Amino acid sequence: MFDPVPTEYKGIVFRSKSEALVARAFDVEGGLSWLYEPQWLCDDDGWIPDFFGLFGGDEKKYFPAVIEYKPSLPTETYLKKLEKRFIKISDQYKFLCMCIYGSFYEEPYQIEFLTMHKGKLNRDGSVLFYEEVVKESLKYRFDLRGVS
Repeated sequence: MFDPVPTEYKGIVFRSKSEALVARAFDVEGGLSWLYEPQWLCDDDGWIPDFFGLFGGDEKKYFPAVIEYKPSLPTETYLKKLEKRFIKISDQYKFLCMCIYGSFYEEPYQIEFLTMHKGKLNRDGSVLFYEEVVKESLKYRFDLRGVS
């Protein structure tokens, strides 16, 4: 396994290039305003979700979401721990909670997600970003300023 490479995107230094690619994919897909590592959601043991987002909906309604990203499907042990964290957030704020996962570098180029619903993680693994969004996100030059 490789160590994460801190990567800058939009003036924010992400802990890994994969997290920066998730932010880029949100921008390519559109319809989501995001905030990286929202400190105000830090829990008692120091865990902070990767993203807080507002999904645009019909009639100018927005759906707040807490989003955790992993480069592959997390283990059952991790998912159980994440489920407890998501329950706290969901109970306190009534936010949608999502764990998104998948590699930007391996076929099939798609990022899937699990959602918290009624206190349980929905483990259907629906697709969040399809191949065209992933490939467009990979074209971004993170090493250059002002390039889109």
